[in-house]
Amino acid sequence: EDLHPSNHYRHAAEVFQEIAQSCPSYSQIESVEYSIPLCFWRLLSDGSLISEGRWGGGYDLEMAVSQGFQAFAEKYPRSSMADEALYQAGVRHYWVSHQSDSSLIRCNMTKIVAEHPDGDVLAAYATENAFLEAAIVERKFADFRPGAER
Repeated sequence: EDLHPSNHYRHAAEVFQEIAQSCPSYSQIESVEYSIPLCFWRLLSDGSLISEGRWGGGYDLEMAVSQGFQAFAEKYPRSSMADEALYQAGVRHYWVSHQSDSSLIRCNMTKIVAEHPDGDVLAAYATENAFLEAAIVERKFADFRPGAER
């Protein structure tokens, strides 16, 4: 069990959390803080952690991923990783709510389009995510509304 890849992600998340708490002025702190929810997200891909009830079960881990990415995007809005963090936070939150709460995913997709138009997320997911597509269309037609600056 110690050699299982999930244990590496769990251990890495713990190390990154320790670094973030004890070395806030570390030159790579942005990458460290992004890596925490990323490790949690990787843990989600291992169904045994969820089925065995580790890490509080799937719901708690999904919330940790969503909240971690959202916190990162809010703390580092100009980061090259902020668009991916916004995307992951929105998608995870939407799935945790069993697709009943689309407020965060809509808000985050709008932010991605407005604040990260040249980011990796638009290039990768523009036609794969209906919420992102809607935000792109909304942005394109915003200029044609009455009262919009031209």
